[in-house]
Amino acid sequence: MAVRLGFSLVLLLPLAAGDFLMVYIHLPVQVSAIGVLALCWLALSLTRAHDGHRRSYAALLLMFGASLGTAVFIGVIAGVGLKGLVVIGAVVMALVLVLAIAAAVRAQSVHLVAYMAEAEGNDPLAFLLGLQAHPLVDLAVKVDGASLDDAVLARIFAARPVLAKGDFPALGATADDHMAHLFARYDATHIVDCGCFPRQLVALSMPALQTSAQAQIELCAVQRMAALMATSARRS
Repeated sequence: MAVRLGFSLVLLLPLAAGDFLMVYIHLPVQVSAIGVLALCWLALSLTRAHDGHRRSYAALLLMFGASLGTAVFIGVIAGVGLKGLVVIGAVVMALVLVLAIAAAVRAQSVHLVAYMAEAEGNDPLAFLLGLQAHPLVDLAVKVDGASLDDAVLARIFAARPVLAKGDFPALGATADDHMAHLFARYDATHIVDCGCFPRQLVALSMPALQTSAQAQIELCAVQRMAALMATSARRS
């Protein structure tokens, strides 16, 4: 993803240069803001594994082309000059990108709901490890907790079944050491309890742009489903 976002600097750098040259080329708007919105959209769209480089950048070029065409159409009808066309184009492009960003966020949430709906079997560990295929998740691995005190882990995950990095429950120094060890060892952003006995944990690594409050709620729903699977398996 870092390499692909690096290519997007080809877009951002000319727009940023336009800000420094505003006085000399008489631009009526600060065009680098468009580049920032484009980077935000790329950061979301490039996390979809099924989309390649060409598809993502083709979509971005299509949005730019459609915005330019719309601006020219409106400008001709309104009879504005070149500066007016630039302003209209910037406003239309910003609106298109904001709507595209909102649509990308919704699509990722729908993807996670679909994953829960289509899950097969009743193995909670396999269910959580399957999150590896989700665009929000960079890595999903089983945690080896043999060297940790299970009683301390029980207190931790009874208080917080989905443990987020930097958001530890206040359970004392020993629990803090256990939580810090887990996150440091697996370079994770979340540790999720499978709800099994004996205890099984899964470490998840999510892109920084995706560790939102909404993502946290969705992970809690996933963990709850895994715990229900574990309960069902024990009863059967």
